[in-house]
Amino acid sequence: MATNPDAADREIVITRVFAAPRELVWKVWTRPEHVAKWWGPRGFHTTVTALDLRPGGRWRYVMHGPDGHEYPVEGVFREVIPFERIVTTDEFPDDFRPPQPIDLPKGIVVTALFEDEGDKTKLTLRILHATAEDKQKHEAMGVVGGWGSSFDCMDDYLAAQADEAQVRKLIADQQAAICAKELDELMRPYADEFVAFDAIPPFRTLGPEAWRQTWAGCLPHMPEVFEIETRDLHVTVSGEAAFAHWLFRFTGPQKDHPAMQSWMRLTGCYRKVGGAWKIVHEHCSVPFDPFTSRAVLTLNV
Repeated sequence: MATNPDAADREIVITRVFAAPRELVWKVWTRPEHVAKWWGPRGFHTTVTALDLRPGGRWRYVMHGPDGHEYPVEGVFREVIPFERIVTTDEFPDDFRPPQPIDLPKGIVVTALFEDEGDKTKLTLRILHATAEDKQKHEAMGVVGGWGSSFDCMDDYLAAQADEAQVRKLIADQQAAICAKELDELMRPYADEFVAFDAIPPFRTLGPEAWRQTWAGCLPHMPEVFEIETRDLHVTVSGEAAFAHWLFRFTGPQKDHPAMQSWMRLTGCYRKVGGAWKIVHEHCSVPFDPFTSRAVLTLNV
């Protein structure tokens, strides 16, 4: 995009390269559930009260500062080209009263450009002001540092999103290996310190080799053809640790097979080792009725 030389003294340009694909960067920039997780400088949290991503659509975010003050911003989208470009006005509401008296800039238009840079994404913000004086006001408010801190938060959030996707893929790959009865592939992600709490004896198993023997004994008794149905999978990532829990059952044409008779619960704990996620703990259990000590085989859905 060519820069208008007449706008040079009215424009602030901020660029950041994120270690994430462009589709993911676009998603966390444009979806309310993601925006609320990273928008604003460190120490702030944000409420998204409107986000109508289309030309003429309005958006409004309220940043809540650590000092207890609220900082609302809002605008109207002028142009939206998915995964490439967003142009929007960016204003403080007329009734906004900052904690300290300040002459707020007016007439701001922000263009966000999303570009591939290898397997990364370059995001460029072009912040155009009505006058050179408004640009100076905005700079004096700390707009460059504020966006830098907000981008740091976005960087962290993108990394967590990428890690969550990797953990979800690990779970899906394991389920595929179980259905294919591929023991070597099934055992690949287990860590040396792995501990299992299982629904069948011996209930507690230490180490991947002992766990391999458990699966080696189970897989031959599984149906010839089956699948795994998963519900309510939740994954949480924090740094180099991750946790997941879900419900699952085996399904297939042999409806009377013992493996097909119950829903089960599974909790998985994971640790990043050398850039790869490893399973350090699994806890599989079957719900039961405490009054009868009998397994509860179906979900109340």
